[in-house]
Amino acid sequence: AAAVAAPSADGGEGVSPQLMAHFTTIVELQQLLAEHKLEQAFAVALGAQSLEVLAWLCTRVAAPQELLAACSSQIIFASLVQQLAYDLSSSTGLKLLWLSEVLPTLSPHPTDATMRANAHRILQVVGTNLREARVPNEDGHSLAYSRAVNAAARMLAQYS
Repeated sequence: AAAVAAPSADGGEGVSPQLMAHFTTIVELQQLLAEHKLEQAFAVALGAQSLEVLAWLCTRVAAPQELLAACSSQIIFASLVQQLAYDLSSSTGLKLLWLSEVLPTLSPHPTDATMRANAHRILQVVGTNLREARVPNEDGHSLAYSRAVNAAARMLAQYS
């Protein structure tokens, strides 16, 4: 069998072992992206519960606004925020960019019962992870970090 030409999450062309472990998911995501089914692609990536797969997908979408325009699911947004903020030690800039754009889109008054029950806890954990993160002082990281921390604090205040 031929090796997958799936790039690693950092945009390189090497095949990472973490992505190879999710070969069928990556193939499915490539198909969904080709069909412009972003909401479904993010649902699949989030369901894989792999930060490597999620980061890979984020690198394949031109900008967070592309997902925001194609998706209205608060559960997808909350899951995306929760998973991206889980570990900020790798793909830091990418994760901070996405967090700073997606966090403000979370509804302060979710209609979904699952969201109502879990939003406060999710935002507390995200805020803690952001505050404890060691963010490298690189181009754009500081601004994205500040925006993400401020967005998390605003959202948490609205859910309190």
